[in-house]
Amino acid sequence: MLFLIRIDVPQTASPAHSTMGADIQQAFRLLRDNKLFSVIVVLTALNKFLHPILYLTVIWRLKAQNTAFEITGLVLSGLVAGGLIGSFISRKVINILSLRQLVLFVNLARVLVFFGFLVFTDPVSIFVLFVFKAIMGWIWNVSYNAFTLQEMPLKLAARISAVSGTLVKISAGVGSLVAGYSLGFMRAELTLVTLAVLTLFMLSGSFVCEKEYGKYHEQKAL
Repeated sequence: MLFLIRIDVPQTASPAHSTMGADIQQAFRLLRDNKLFSVIVVLTALNKFLHPILYLTVIWRLKAQNTAFEITGLVLSGLVAGGLIGSFISRKVINILSLRQLVLFVNLARVLVFFGFLVFTDPVSIFVLFVFKAIMGWIWNVSYNAFTLQEMPLKLAARISAVSGTLVKISAGVGSLVAGYSLGFMRAELTLVTLAVLTLFMLSGSFVCEKEYGKYHEQKAL
């Protein structure tokens, strides 16, 4: 199917050759100068760090309740259902809410969802929580990517995406490593408490993002 695709690309001048190190430095400089985008990248990375810890903790707790594997699979499918819903409604949401409002809304909802995992332990409730979590995640992903494409210089988009994407993926990998150790040392309940506290930290970070959002638009106006 890929071979059937025909794309007529206009001839353009060959880009100036640059080294990978220079590209990375340039992307980091832009991230350093654009504090709003830096805060968004940090929030996204921290969110990705929480994911594998939450998933393994939920599976661990369901197993401790002697939940059937089929039920556990159905519970985890809430992530797929929420992802589909989030992908369909994300465009309408980002058209209604500004980036400032969206960051606050998503992070506040994330706090409620993570504390929900502390309160509710039955499979049905966990399924619903996963649905809402995935909806918030997809809305965040779409708004994050849209902001990157709209606000970042086009010639630097690939470099910035590569650096920010690498940071986000590394944080997810670290979260996978930490997940097993956290359950081994703290068990499920204390691990969930830690995750919920981290979402409060992310919510406080969203207020920093709101502050930088105001500065960013003031600079653009000038």
